[in-house]
Amino acid sequence: IQGEAGVWPATDQFLQELRALTDAHGLLLTLAEIQTGMGRTGKLFH
Repeated sequence: IQGEAGVWPATDQFLQELRALTDAHGLLLTLAEIQTGMGRTGKLFH
């Protein structure tokens, strides 16, 4: 999900092609869901 320009979830096709590309070049693919669950577990902390 692209977070700073609105919410744009990645398509399955994009993720599959990204996986194939990183595998082909021996790269580590890291995905983080930093902005997807904002505040869903209760109150935000300060």
